[in-house]
Amino acid sequence: MQIDTYTKYHLKTKVGKMINALTGNTYTGTNYELLASLGFADGHRFSTFNQAMKLGINPKAMKGIKKVATLKFCKEVEDVLGKKILDVKFFSVFDYEDICKRQRAYESIIQSNVA
Repeated sequence: MQIDTYTKYHLKTKVGKMINALTGNTYTGTNYELLASLGFADGHRFSTFNQAMKLGINPKAMKGIKKVATLKFCKEVEDVLGKKILDVKFFSVFDYEDICKRQRAYESIIQSNVA
C-alpha cells in the first residue's frame, strides 16, 4: 500500500507546535497565531501543494481541496547595491490530514477501476 511512503513523515512529530509535514519545522509567530485562530491544535501538520507532491501525493488527489491559510516567509537579503532588504514570500498551506484522506480515497478508486 503506497500510503506508507508519506505517512512516515508523521513520525517526525515535534510536540507543542503546528508542523510542516515535509520538513518537520514548526510554524512560529504570526503564522502560528493564524493557524491557531483557525482552530488547529498543536501537533497538527500542514503542507504546500509542491511539498505534498514531494511526499508522494498524486496531484489529482488534491483536486478540490481548499487551502487552510496563506502564510508568509520573510528573510533578509541583499539587493544588487548591497543594501539589506526584506524578502517576503507568501504561500498557501493545506491540512495534511485532509490530503492523506483524499490520497487514500483516490487510491481506492484507482484500484477499483483496475479490478
